[in-house]
Amino acid sequence: MKYFLLTIFLFAFLFSANAKDENIGVLATVNGSPITLTDVLEISSSGEAQLPMMYKGKELNDAILKLRKEVLELVIDRKLVYEDFKAHDFKLPREFVENNMDQLLKSYHLNTRQELESMLRENGKTFEEFKSKAYESMATEALIYGQCYKDAFVTPKDVYDYYQSHKSDFTSASSVKLRVLTLKKKGAHEQDAVPLSKHLEKKLKGKGEDEFVDAVSLYSDGPNLKNGGELSYINLKDLRKEFAEVITEYKEGLVYGPIDSDDAIYFFMIKDFKEAHIVTYEEAKDEIKKRMMDDCKRAAYKSYVAELRKQAYIQYFI
Repeated sequence: MKYFLLTIFLFAFLFSANAKDENIGVLATVNGSPITLTDVLEISSSGEAQLPMMYKGKELNDAILKLRKEVLELVIDRKLVYEDFKAHDFKLPREFVENNMDQLLKSYHLNTRQELESMLRENGKTFEEFKSKAYESMATEALIYGQCYKDAFVTPKDVYDYYQSHKSDFTSASSVKLRVLTLKKKGAHEQDAVPLSKHLEKKLKGKGEDEFVDAVSLYSDGPNLKNGGELSYINLKDLRKEFAEVITEYKEGLVYGPIDSDDAIYFFMIKDFKEAHIVTYEEAKDEIKKRMMDDCKRAAYKSYVAELRKQAYIQYFI
């Protein structure tokens, strides 16, 4: 079983704020069951953290709204799949559940369930809540696999023909992984953003990654504070213009800032850099096979959830 979505959903549950007092803003109902803004933000937050690197102002707001709408549809689909699982009175074998729980512990770099319970308590959650969420996610993934994925198949000839027909697609763009420290002009440091940025400019000059991570945890009101402000890879062509004009070298460990923008003052550290290059068939074949398999699975999944939606009563409140 693939763990990607399973881990994403449970990681979001584990590290989201306690939603008991925040479970507001119903965006949709599925057969009477509500989906709230909190449910969506648990999944969309990591993607939203990337968007300010590429957009600002109205474009940023539009991109966030678009992402949240996409995530809302994903949450609706998965709720329908789990309802289908329950409607057929399916059950997951105990051994299957236990093995998957062990895999999840490893993905969180935890050794025991006691460590998991401790982490859950720190985030205002209980082990029973997590276990219930885990079972729902496992059941959903298992049914999707059985209905949509297990019969997907691509031959080596299919892969080679695809490469020959799409050679222009196999140029890997230059991309950079950044750590970001954000001082929002309408945030926690609204009154002292400028003097604080000058202090940080001196403090971070010539310093290493540990110092930057410490500064993020102390001062940043931007994304991914638990990860030291680290973002996923961003194509250079997608960086906001004011960032691209300042970040001129991509050597690991370089710090740039303060970069004064309309919305915030930014500091960046180069975490990693990938040069653009043409991808050969040997380099690309595994990725092509995965891409083609994903296309097969996506088509089957789309057909499956379309049938579920026909039988469901879905209301939107946005």
